[in-house]
Amino acid sequence: MGGSGNQVVTEGRKGAAYKSSYWQAVRGICILAVIMIHCPSGQGYSDYSYVSWLGLRQLINFPVALFVFMAGYFTDGERAAADKKGYLISRGGRLLIPYFIWSCLYIGYDILRNIRHGEAINWIGMLRKLLLGEAATPLYYILVMIQLTILTPWLLRALNGKKSRWVLYSITPVYLGLLYAFNIGKGHTPPFYGTLFPAWFFFYFFGLECRNHRWDKWVKNSGGGRILLLLLLSFAEAFVLKKMGCSDGFASSQIKFSSFAYSVSIILLLLRMEERKGNTQSTVLNVLKLYGDCSYGIFYGHMFVLFFAGRVMYKLNLEVAWIIRCGSMFLLTAVGSLAAVYAVKSIFVKMNCDKMLRIMGIE
Repeated sequence: MGGSGNQVVTEGRKGAAYKSSYWQAVRGICILAVIMIHCPSGQGYSDYSYVSWLGLRQLINFPVALFVFMAGYFTDGERAAADKKGYLISRGGRLLIPYFIWSCLYIGYDILRNIRHGEAINWIGMLRKLLLGEAATPLYYILVMIQLTILTPWLLRALNGKKSRWVLYSITPVYLGLLYAFNIGKGHTPPFYGTLFPAWFFFYFFGLECRNHRWDKWVKNSGGGRILLLLLLSFAEAFVLKKMGCSDGFASSQIKFSSFAYSVSIILLLLRMEERKGNTQSTVLNVLKLYGDCSYGIFYGHMFVLFFAGRVMYKLNLEVAWIIRCGSMFLLTAVGSLAAVYAVKSIFVKMNCDKMLRIMGIE
């Protein structure tokens, strides 16, 4: 990467890298990890299944941090600095329009299910889901990105201020400290703790900094050993938190000190590997790139596919063992989501309706 840490923000990574095969493959890995996270937990099964699930969660507790990092890493700083209003409208629209469309689809499905079972419809509750990212589990992420997008023009100005940079880096650790105090004191997580931007702010700002070469020394010294060590630390922390009376939700969460350190170590190694990558091609990399190309659409639609995969497991009576249920649902959802998004993209492209793909968030 090279370069001085005093470069202005507009001299960061080139936008063409955003769609590089390398980073699309990284996105593919991340969206597969997201699907796995949303598969059934080991709670309610044997102790072995529970421990296996909690351990698996620590291994895959990196995708949201990486997605947020990449959002900062590939931010068009020149455009955001030159035309703040245009940037906010463009980026905000790309986030908000698909968010509302997919939220309405999930809410509509809930309404139909209520009607089918003769249950009353809580319209206030439905409105709450629409506005607060509760229509489907992963939609909170879009609200986080909207908050970070609004902050972006100001963050770009703050990049060259030495004192302000480290104050900004302290936002997430301070927030995590408060989160730990709440969890240890109450035994459960506060509402919307992952929806508020401070939870993920570090990774967005970290991405902005890395695109300007501020972490090059750390990148050069990154390695797999550090990742393994921090992964083991996250295993230990998860079980310590359980012993302290914290909820399964917090013990398994991506929003923990050890999981964040683990994610940072992965990011640093990915940046190092980016510099060393060649033109290596393989079937696995091509598949991961395909998942990366379809990741936005999979993000929005995979909860629908996951629900139907769960119905298949129920019909086939494959819910007895957690490993079978979780593994089968992951495979069905991963393959089904990719097939659905790829099919929709192909159809709309043939119909010359590329704009509709952007509106739906499937592009």
